[in-house]
Formats: sequence, C-alpha cells, structure tokens
Amino acid sequence: MYVWLIKEETDMSRIILIISSFFILNTSVNARELNIENVYQCIMENRILQPKYVLAQSCLETGWLKSYNCMRRNNLFGFRSSIWITDGNKMGYKVFDSWEASVEFYKGWQVWKGYTEGESYIRFLKRVGYAEDPKYGAKVTSVLVILKDKYGIE
Repeated sequence: MYVWLIKEETDMSRIILIISSFFILNTSVNARELNIENVYQCIMENRILQPKYVLAQSCLETGWLKSYNCMRRNNLFGFRSSIWITDGNKMGYKVFDSWEASVEFYKGWQVWKGYTEGESYIRFLKRVGYAEDPKYGAKVTSVLVILKDKYGIE
C-alpha cells in the first residue's frame, strides 16, 4: 500500500519512495505468514518424506522460527555452502526469496541425498552428515514431543 504524502519532487523524496517501494515489494514475497502450522502445511504440500521430523528440524534450526537466518535469509534449515559466502554472509548460508522456497529446496535436498522411505530419519540425517552436533538426533526427537503436545502434530 502506497501513501502519497509527497508534495514536491525532490531528490530526497525520490530516494524515500524508492526505498519504501523496495521494502514493500520484498516484504510481500512470502505469501503465507511464517508460523508452525503454515510451515507444516508447506512441507506436506511439497510431499516431503517424514514431515514431522522435517518440521522439527526447522524448529530446531531456527529457534522456533525466530533466528536471523530464518527472518533475514528465509533459511529454515541452516543450509550453507562455501559457494554462497559473501562479505555480508561469511558462513555461506543460503538466502531464499521466501521461506516456502527454503522448504522446496529441502525437498530437492532430501531426494539428492537419497532418503528412502523406511529408513530411520535420524539415522539418515546422521548418515548424510546433516548436523555437526552428535546429539542432534536426540534434540530433533525432543522437539517432536513439543510439536505433539503443543500443536497436535503426530
């Protein structure tokens, strides 16, 4: 929504208008509000295998959808690579246009890493080296309990 309060065209007013337009356009990229229910729905829509575990990962990786990577980079899973390193992103975290794009990327990652239905998801994550923390599997499992108790996700 644009509010036109500018009475005369000056260089400063043009700059403000350009900056305002940039923020309006970039904040409307996400079609849905970022919350647990919508992330789970998006995971299900993308037919990601083991959706409860993937949702638990997103909660764990983002501090319940509150981390810098989540809020500023739309990165729900901590994806990073040396090819994404920049001056403002020294750890190489992938930047997504929307949080939904991060979920879509996860689907491709899951296929690329070769998860097959029936394999323990915790073992799969360990096998592919998803996390450096040796207690990561136990942490994901503890988040699953919270998701069940607080959000009814079973």
